[in-house]
Amino acid sequence: MKKLSICMSTYEMGGIGAEFLKFNFNLFTKQTFTDFEVIISDQSKNDAIKKICDEYSAVLDIKYFIN
Repeated sequence: MKKLSICMSTYEMGGIGAEFLKFNFNLFTKQTFTDFEVIISDQSKNDAIKKICDEYSAVLDIKYFIN
């Protein structure tokens, strides 16, 4: 079990939501503390958020849920 869970509710917001998520994932990859997971609750109608999560899943512990 991870020491920290970062929970984010995401939306497409006309493409800005995916860019914002990518910005945050880039920040997360630069952290010296690594005992965390990222939980994404996706409210989007398209798969842009899912694609970003898939892209970063090799370097971050991401749990993705679509609502």
